Amino acid sequence: MEAPEGTHFLASESFGLADSSGYAVQNARSNDIDDQAAMLGGWQQRYIQYENGSFTGVVEALTLPNSTLFRKSTNRRLHKRFAPPPNETAFAVLLSDSDPAIFQGRPVGPGDVLVIPGGHEHELICHGLFDVVVATFPNSGSELVNICGDAAIVRPGVIKGVQAAGLGRCLQRVLMESSGPLGARAPMDAADVQAEIARKCADLIYNKDQVSDSIERYERMRAVQIFAAMREVIAVHLRDHDQVPSLVLIVRALGVSLRTLEYTCKTLLNVSPQRYLTCLRLHGARRDIRALAGSSSVRDIAFKWGFSHLGRFSIAYRQLFGELPSRTLRLAGASPEPRRVWSA
Repeated sequence: MEAPEGTHFLASESFGLADSSGYAVQNARSNDIDDQAAMLGGWQQRYIQYENGSFTGVVEALTLPNSTLFRKSTNRRLHKRFAPPPNETAFAVLLSDSDPAIFQGRPVGPGDVLVIPGGHEHELICHGLFDVVVATFPNSGSELVNICGDAAIVRPGVIKGVQAAGLGRCLQRVLMESSGPLGARAPMDAADVQAEIARKCADLIYNKDQVSDSIERYERMRAVQIFAAMREVIAVHLRDHDQVPSLVLIVRALGVSLRTLEYTCKTLLNVSPQRYLTCLRLHGARRDIRALAGSSSVRDIAFKWGFSHLGRFSIAYRQLFGELPSRTLRLAGASPEPRRVWSA
């Protein structure tokens, strides 16, 4: 049975509170990786899937008067590059079902808190199922700033320990209480909820004993440096030539051996560099098929992205995305613009 097409909003509701403020609850499911990346308003996100199989992503969001809480899950190995909105800080807790991941070169797992300042690009490599609950606060006028002052303006980091896991349980509970059947919901006051979450985040900021080794130590790892340089070579080549460079060109530009590049990709992504480049090319083709529907053929797009044999391209495409390129083309004209769970 084929997966449902497109993005499906499971619920979208707004409720009045006793203090005349309001909160909104929305749930969405997407079977398209680019729609999932575009779902969070104000966030800049780019995903690359490098594991075969149909993609499924789910977002459940609770928008409060001066903060946002959401849970997001994805089911495939992904390379994510993302930036929260400028002048915001996000606290993301990996939940118990999550597989291990790498944040800014730092290995992370269930119970860890990722501290993510807005306005800067961050990197996350998911090694399978990724299930995370996130609280975001503006850097001015929020409950967190009222408690922490300038200390609320944080650098990227990873926090471990009992308090970190406790934040995850708190955020899960709030989401669960807000998204149950309307008649079964316990009364919820937005101010009290925001204050509770802000206090727990503030405790993490001030509890230096729970802060992990400096993330900068991991950013200096050779594998992370080489991978970042490889991404830069790819980005420049895409900008100048509108195509992914060959492995030979990348190795030459980096001045490293092919074995070193293979070790780098195996260490961080658990795939070969050739596999990663093939996935990049398939993603480029998919985006062009969706964007150029009706004005360019699948054959022409495949050739542009370095696939000279249409049959082999179709097989590789279906293995990665769970559908043929012809189906992507057919759906492209009928699909609306990706909807956002909220707008910043």
